[in-house]
Amino acid sequence: MNGEHDAPAQAPESGVEQGEVPRTRAGAAWVGLAGAALVAVAFIIFLVQNTGRVDISFLWMTGRLPLGLLLLITVVAAVLVTASLGTARILQLRRLVHRDRPG
Repeated sequence: MNGEHDAPAQAPESGVEQGEVPRTRAGAAWVGLAGAALVAVAFIIFLVQNTGRVDISFLWMTGRLPLGLLLLITVVAAVLVTASLGTARILQLRRLVHRDRPG
């Protein structure tokens, strides 16, 4: 044989070592989804274990709710407030970028 096929195959120069799997958006999404699923399972266990009713009062409103449901409502409200503030900030930054762009 003439020696052409004796040299080991070289990996393409893409910044990834041979045998190493590159990170992808799909992989990151899977890791995020798996983490969210674990948090959801833990939260469901928490809800099932905290079914005792508690008295609540807010301004003129009063009532009794299961503790787990009350905390779920609180978490959803916090997520909505955080998302709305984040959205407002993103819109503000986009407006600023478009205003400073020449043309």
